[in-house]
Amino acid sequence: MRTLRMLELLTAGVEKRLWITDPYFLSMPILTQSLMATARDGVDVRVLTPATNDIAWIGRASRAGYRQFLEAGVRIFEYGGPMIHAKTMVADGWWSKVGSTNLNMASLVANWEIDLVAEDPGFADQMEELFEDDLSNAREVRLEGSGQRRRVRPDRSVDTSDSGVRAGIAGSGTGSGATISRVGTTLLQKGGAPLQTHEHALATAASGALLGASLLGARFPRLVAWPLSAVGAFLGGLGLVRAARMALSDNRSARDPDQTGSDAT
Repeated sequence: MRTLRMLELLTAGVEKRLWITDPYFLSMPILTQSLMATARDGVDVRVLTPATNDIAWIGRASRAGYRQFLEAGVRIFEYGGPMIHAKTMVADGWWSKVGSTNLNMASLVANWEIDLVAEDPGFADQMEELFEDDLSNAREVRLEGSGQRRRVRPDRSVDTSDSGVRAGIAGSGTGSGATISRVGTTLLQKGGAPLQTHEHALATAASGALLGASLLGARFPRLVAWPLSAVGAFLGGLGLVRAARMALSDNRSARDPDQTGSDAT
């Protein structure tokens, strides 16, 4: 959430250009609106994503959201060649971010991520040079036509023959997290990299568990509904308690200056 708040402040303060590279671009609504508003204000907002995504459904979902960005003035490019995994951002030639955070719900809200933020013109110049170099092997996605017939189309084809070089690497995670991502991807689509022996076992177990839970829910719906209700009530209660604590903390912080002033008099 801190990264999300930082990005909201950045989009509100950037003046000239904001260049983003993100492999799994499924922007959250609040960040989507911020990027679109920034582009409407005349800022050069560019987003570089892979032309061929190693998780096919994410690539399709990302493309489904292109139109709103393009209509707002955001320029979108798709990188050819091997799957690009960089997660970078550079703004106004002085602010840069490099790390593991993708611009999607999982990275910004749920995952443990780490990023380096630098406020240095020299470093930002290098970041911009790298971005422009990546654009030389990318195609720009544009809106064609007018009215209801406007379509989102790339301006040219790019060479994606090496897209399989990094097949099987999913996201910024490693180890078991990457394994689970690969298994989930394989269950949702055909093709892709072959699974290892332990991944076959995990895929089989996950499929069996999903099928068993579905059949159990169909036969005994209350058996599934009650645990889900309990989990929902527990999480909802925790949220309310946390909100109440934050409200009390804010009230105490607001009263402290008044108390300090009265003590001084």
